[in-house]
Amino acid sequence: MRIALCDDDQYQLNRLKTLIKDYINEKNYSCTFYLFSSGETLLSDFHKGSYDIIFLDVYLQGIDGMETARQIRSIDENVFLVFATSSMYHAIESYHVSALYYLLKPIKEDNLRMALSRCETYMNHELQTITVTSKKQEHVIIKREILYAEIYDKLCKIHLDNGEIISTYITLDHLMEELGGLPFIRCHQSYIINYQSVNCIKDGKYFKIKTEELIPIPRNRKKELINSYNQYLINSIRNI
Repeated sequence: MRIALCDDDQYQLNRLKTLIKDYINEKNYSCTFYLFSSGETLLSDFHKGSYDIIFLDVYLQGIDGMETARQIRSIDENVFLVFATSSMYHAIESYHVSALYYLLKPIKEDNLRMALSRCETYMNHELQTITVTSKKQEHVIIKREILYAEIYDKLCKIHLDNGEIISTYITLDHLMEELGGLPFIRCHQSYIINYQSVNCIKDGKYFKIKTEELIPIPRNRKKELINSYNQYLINSIRNI
């Protein structure tokens, strides 16, 4: 496991490393740490797949942690981001860079363990797949790569984050069973969306996917779906 820590306070940096190391040693994991004192130095050494987890302070000299996270996300959509900072002010904003956890300083060991446990759980599940048949060939699809699925002209079209569209004869009910619930939701009789792929709700009428597509929200389910999405956001960033 490769873990990067970024904080301009050397004491906080070393303390965080010590706490994480205690957890890692208990689990008997092999781990390499990479320590950075600024967003600039982290980004200068960063490429897709550099690290498994990145811990970031928001309040950094120079490029702040949130901007650092945005630049990280433009390069690597899959690395786990955990903020460790002194204010809740940016908690909601952290969702927009798909942060997995938001820790408040001074960091409590129990909370850090929860964050690491969540990372561990996601690592175990991030490569979960489904298998569908398209044009007489089987396709193995990693669940987290699915943006949304739609029924079009009796075909189920599964849209992936690399731009690929896989067409298959499968019902959305069956697909939803395969996906297994959140972050996937049947938001419309013709659509399943992945909440992780949603940028925002537009005009109270559409889910806006990160690739700019608009998925309609039925009027008779507007309140239910907006509440469901907002609760998903809250649960995604809550410091339990």
